[in-house]
Formats: sequence, structure tokens, C-alpha cells
Amino acid sequence: MSQLNNVLLYVGYFIFRTLNMKKVLILAYDFPPYNSIGGQRPYSWFTYFKQFGLFPVVVSRHWDESITTSEDYIKPSTRQDVSVEEYEQGIIYRVPYRPNARDRFLVKYGLGTGKIVRKILSLWYLCVEFFIPFFDAKYGIYKTALNVCKQDEFAYIIVTGEPFVLFKYASKISQKTGVPWIADYRDGWSTNYNYSWFQQNFFSRIEAYIIRSCSYITTVSKEFQHEFSKLHNKPVYVVMNGFEPIAEAVKQDAQSSKHFSISFAGTLYPYQQIEMCADALRLCNANDLAHMTLQWIGLSFYPEQKKRICDVFSGIPVQHTFTERISQTEVIALLQQSSLLLLPASETKNQVYAKLFDYLQVKRKIFLFPSDGGSLQEIIEKTQSGLYFENYRDLHTGLMTVYHEWKQNGFVRCETHNIAQYSREKQAEKFVQILLHKNK
Repeated sequence: MSQLNNVLLYVGYFIFRTLNMKKVLILAYDFPPYNSIGGQRPYSWFTYFKQFGLFPVVVSRHWDESITTSEDYIKPSTRQDVSVEEYEQGIIYRVPYRPNARDRFLVKYGLGTGKIVRKILSLWYLCVEFFIPFFDAKYGIYKTALNVCKQDEFAYIIVTGEPFVLFKYASKISQKTGVPWIADYRDGWSTNYNYSWFQQNFFSRIEAYIIRSCSYITTVSKEFQHEFSKLHNKPVYVVMNGFEPIAEAVKQDAQSSKHFSISFAGTLYPYQQIEMCADALRLCNANDLAHMTLQWIGLSFYPEQKKRICDVFSGIPVQHTFTERISQTEVIALLQQSSLLLLPASETKNQVYAKLFDYLQVKRKIFLFPSDGGSLQEIIEKTQSGLYFENYRDLHTGLMTVYHEWKQNGFVRCETHNIAQYSREKQAEKFVQILLHKNK
């Protein structure tokens, strides 16, 4: 009987604690089951916030599980009504997606047709979606989030971008409800490295106007923190992306002994200097190259990036394998089988690539090139997880050193340690502490 009373007391305390917990509304376009770095970040908040004292309510787009190509990304969602999912960790509202005219054109005719038409439509939507809701396919997230915020009491609104039109919607909801909002930058907005001169100038005034109403800013690296502190008169805090623990079913220590497997995972940006790796491999002899495999995980999702790799490494007799966008579990399994992990960077465009945290947790040697002289180098040095190189000749020397180690032992040693601080759970805890401290 006493055991039953203890259970009832525990359940009663759990219900009481949940009912009296502060709620946070999270606006996130990317969210599982869509497997992207942008989706994993808010999903970690949804997963861990409650255990640190905040109850998360997420409003996102409805994603189908079959997003494997860039065309799948813009197809209409199979479900065309707002759905509500309740979990122990929190609540998720999923809003149907209806593509705009440009995306319908692309789905119907494919990437090889009507490039001029698509460019004209892209320019049109760029110019009007911030001002005319009818032309914004994300407007349904705003309407749903506003209704949710009016029906319940929220302590904070967090919006993670991009798409940065969600910042505008968070600002509007905040104005209508009085709930303070926090702008979370995964990348720059008007300062985005991938934007054209026109886009950067077009968005600079819009960004300045919208951000002035937020309480403060969070972002993924100290480099962005410094940049946004200069750009906006707002406090800026760093909450890194981090990693999830490897599932027991996926854990394994064996590297491939058949091939010296060199892997890269995720997106490859134009400014990441992958050419250094190609130049280093050109210094290798054909016999050594015959034992090497370059594995590009998820790069088939980006045809232009795949073409860039094929062009850059043209004439080098080394085997390449490409995968489509695959589950996080499959990514981790492939990384664990690897002998070496590539982290091409930029000396001038600094950022902390989210793939670094997946690299850390699988404990495989990381090669950073060239060094950013900033957060990437600092994390690698602190965790002793790899090496960094300033030119392709030094990179070639490093490659041959670990290749001969693999050839002799069947694996490459890695001394990665002290990585717990970079887990998504720890970063979520840090975010909650910022929220609770700054909003007292």
C-alpha cells in the first residue's frame, strides 16, 4: 500500500509540476521527420526543455518522411489540415504546406526546365513575401502560432531561422500578445555568406527593423555572436548545435579495414575550400589512391555540390561514393566506419559547422583545412579530436601519415575526449538558463 501511495504522490507531483511549468512557443520551419541540421536544433529544445523547467510547444510545417531530393522539399504535404501531437516532452502543431507558383513549376517541369522563369519568380517572391502574406507559403505557421499563443499563456517565443520571415511573424505575435520573443540565428540573415549583393542589401533594413523588437539574440558560435553584437543593439548569447548520444544499436568501434575511408557529411558550401583536399591527393601515388575511398554523405541531395566534387577531383584515381539524404542513425553508422573525417573550412567566412559535433561523438580523427583560427580550431584543440592544416602540402603529409597508420594497424587512432559539454542536452540546458535568467 505504501508503494502505491508513493507512486500516486509521484504522479501527482509530476502533473502539478507540468501544469505549473512555464511554456515556451517555438516557431521552426525545419523539424523532424525532416532530417536536417535546421530541424535537429529546435528538436533538441523540444526533447530537453521540460527536464530543465520549460514546457515546449512547437509550431512547424508538416513534413512527410519521404524527403530525399530537393524536389521533395517543395512538394505539397500529404496532410492538408493542422494536426496536433501531444507527447510527454511537449506539444507539436504541424501546419500543411502548399507550394507557391515557382515551386509548383519546379515540381512539374524539373530542375532542367525554365530556369529564367524560376529566377523571375524567385525575385518576385523575395520582394513580396515579407509584405504580402498571400505570397508566403509559411504564413500558415504564423496563423496557427498566433491562435495557439492567444489560447494559452506563454512566457517566451523562440523563433529559429531561416526562413527569416518567421522572425517577422514572431515579432507580430509578440506585439499582439505581449509575449517577449527571442531571435535564434543558425546563419546570418543580411550577412549570409550565400546571399548575393542584392539580397544582402535588400534584407539589411528589413532585418534591422524586425530585430529591434526582440528581447535578445541566440546564435551558434562566438564569431556570429560578435557579428550580431555589432549589427544589432541587443544582447547575444551562444547556444551551439551539439550532438545526440549514439543509439546503443548503432554503437560500434570498427573502422573499415578494406579501404582507407575518408568521409564528409552534410552540406558543402561554396566557400569551404575542398580544393585543398584534391590538391593534396594529387601528390599521392596511384597505388595508395587505389586503397582510398572518398565518401560524401548526403551530398546527392545537392546536385550542384555533387557536380562540384566531380569537377574538383577530376583525374584523381580515387573511388567516390555519394548518398542521398539519409537518417541520422545511418549517418552515424557511416561515420563510425570511416578512418578519417574531412572538415573543409574558410579563413575569412568563419562559422561552426554542425557536422563537427557528429564528428566528435563518433571519435574519428578530424582534418580541418584551412584552419579558421577561431571556434573550429579551438574545439578541435580542446577535445584533441584532430589536426588542422594551412596548405595542401601539409595536408598531404598529414593524409599520408594517417594512411600509413591505417595500412599498418587497420585503423587510425583518435584521442577525442571532453566532449560532453557539446551534447545537445547540455546546450538545451544552457538555453533554458539564459531564458530563465534574462526574463526574470
